[in-house]
Amino acid sequence: MPFIMPYTGKDLSENYMNPIKNIEYRERFTKAIDESLKNIRKQHSENHPLVEEDGRLYFKGVNPRVWLVNEVDDEPLRHFTYLTGLILSDGVTKPDESFLEACDCNIRSTCCRKDNEPCHDTQAYTSRGTLAIPPGTAIYECTSVCRCTTSCRNRVVQRGRQMELEVFKTFNKGWGVRALTTIQPNTFVEEYIGEVIGEEEGQFRGSLYDSISLSYLFDMDFAIRHGLENKYVIDAFHLGNVSRFINHSCAPNLKVHSVFYDSADVYYHRIAFFSNRRIEKGEELTLDYGGGYLGVNDLEGDQEITRNRMECHCKATTCRKWIY
Repeated sequence: MPFIMPYTGKDLSENYMNPIKNIEYRERFTKAIDESLKNIRKQHSENHPLVEEDGRLYFKGVNPRVWLVNEVDDEPLRHFTYLTGLILSDGVTKPDESFLEACDCNIRSTCCRKDNEPCHDTQAYTSRGTLAIPPGTAIYECTSVCRCTTSCRNRVVQRGRQMELEVFKTFNKGWGVRALTTIQPNTFVEEYIGEVIGEEEGQFRGSLYDSISLSYLFDMDFAIRHGLENKYVIDAFHLGNVSRFINHSCAPNLKVHSVFYDSADVYYHRIAFFSNRRIEKGEELTLDYGGGYLGVNDLEGDQEITRNRMECHCKATTCRKWIY
């Protein structure tokens, strides 16, 4: 399990009065993380480099394409390696596939059709492949031991993103992601991809990321919602896909679902983003980083709590003023 930099046991922000504005510190920090993940990055950096076509940049070998554009300043995208699948850190083992359950469908049946019983506990998708279950409900797709084909209506997330997206530089929120085509409600957009690390390592990295007011950690938190402890975290700070650049909004157009298709382990699952309404071409894609649990005044008046909080710039009418 890689260590990013020596841990002093103190909040690193105590050593830097305003770390988010301390460019030198942030650059040193980023390089330190980059060095710690050097071997992993070397394995993947040549797979999907940025290449140019007709004056536009895109990540080579990523399909559908993910484009990158900066019309704000001259800052390039640095210290980032594009992944198309999860990678496991030292100490993290992929769940045993022998525990996967097969559905009763076969290649000749009307697999997972509306007139049949669901393959698993619930029928997660409509015949058009859009989401048919309420927010917060886990999705159980057909697995590698099922006899149905990849065209099965219950294999959506595992087939991957189906539309082109664009990473773009915003005026006040860093990089963001926008749609290049209209996205209908309840459509699968993208999976959160990065390095899977253990909870302890996640806590350690989180304390470092908090010191520069940046974090790309996403808990595999399905177990937490059922009264169990969290075991795994996805870190996309240096290694990830287009979802790593999706910004926060207090009125997001994406929602999050836990998805199981290559794991029967309640602690290990995929994290998938679906549209929660119609998203127009050119519109920025957004998530609620806080899950909608914080009220607009929940963080007001407590200087100790707000000292390292990140201010929200989503401009939604329901804005809570703080991202988290």
